[in-house]
Amino acid sequence: MPYDRPGSVAVTGMGVVTPFGIGLARLSQGLKGALPPAFLTEHPAPLSFPVVRAPLPPIDLAAALAELVPGLPDAARRTRRLAHRADPTVQAVTLAALEAWAMAGLTAGPPDPERAGIVVAAQNATTGQQYRLHEKFRNSPEWLSPAWGVGFMDSFPLGIASEVLGLLGEGMTVGGASASGNLALIQAARMIRGGDADLCLVIAPPADLSPMEYQALSSLGAIGGHSFAREPDRACRPFDRAAEGFIPGAAAAAVVLEAGEIAARRGATPRAILAGGAAALSGNGHTVPDGAAEFRAMELALRRAGLEPADVDAVSAHATSTPLGDRTEAEALDALFGPHRVAVNAPKGLLGHGLWSAGLVEAVAAILQMEEGFLHPNRNLDDPVTDRLDLVGAGPRDAAIGTMVSNSFGFGGIHTAVVIRAAIGK
Repeated sequence: MPYDRPGSVAVTGMGVVTPFGIGLARLSQGLKGALPPAFLTEHPAPLSFPVVRAPLPPIDLAAALAELVPGLPDAARRTRRLAHRADPTVQAVTLAALEAWAMAGLTAGPPDPERAGIVVAAQNATTGQQYRLHEKFRNSPEWLSPAWGVGFMDSFPLGIASEVLGLLGEGMTVGGASASGNLALIQAARMIRGGDADLCLVIAPPADLSPMEYQALSSLGAIGGHSFAREPDRACRPFDRAAEGFIPGAAAAAVVLEAGEIAARRGATPRAILAGGAAALSGNGHTVPDGAAEFRAMELALRRAGLEPADVDAVSAHATSTPLGDRTEAEALDALFGPHRVAVNAPKGLLGHGLWSAGLVEAVAAILQMEEGFLHPNRNLDDPVTDRLDLVGAGPRDAAIGTMVSNSFGFGGIHTAVVIRAAIGK
């Protein structure tokens, strides 16, 4: 599939901040097992149970800008002015956006700012910060900074990215629980294919949960790690029978999508092609997984990409380390791919569950694997829930990947899949 044909959508830039560190190079090292996992155990008050999670790395904004984007001095200056006092989650997603922008070769700005849009994958992204502010607010309401008037909104990172990078086209936030990242990619691709944008920056801020969310998710039976508090690196176990619930992981990601012919005209190097994407609802507002809807999302995404299941080389599974969810996805994958036995890996075993950012982070991880010719391991997979899938083992696997499917499923019965193809003619 030539990336410059009419209707194609090319990925020309990517950026991340993950528990492995700031930037794509650190993520690549982490996926290959060259960096230690970043899970830890905390005891946040007033909870009665320990919380296992993979947090953001420390962020020194000035140092990160100097190292990550030395070719964007004006954007770095604007970022320091706008985000130097912002919450680390906002700093993280802004750094990811700048890395993606630099990779896309857009140092001089978008070719047409009014046809350059932004889609933010976000869902109640500031609950942790609100919780931390509440005690001081209750005692001294006048203490609250006026900046919180925009800071509590999911659109805040959008405004910063628009001002820093000069994007003046359409802008929006897209929320769909843990499917938000994929939904943002799908929406951005629609804008480009529909002729409403030539270029779209897709960004996803990290999840920032408060003790209230941890308590509710624990009571719901969704969050895990209770049995692994003393061994946090073993807590996240996608597709393993000892899994007991998802393990939160904080990560930010950004992707630059462009109309293929526009990218080719300006001489951009494509990293991959976003060949198709689809979403399917289960008609169920609860948290019960739905294999039929998962199957429909994957099948429709492939059909929109003009592909068959046999054309797929690997699947980046949603697999959150929840017993029922992982078994359900395994069954849906087996039903779709059958004897083709496509290779399957689960990024959350390495990164934790990024919630609304997960889909975008995992799409970036998929493209890195396609570019570098490997599949990352499935960590902590000691006793698989099925023998019907080709689950990648405990170490990375060399692989030539031409087409990859990346799944993201969210509470509320939202099921999504995107199809990513290698960029031909790089």
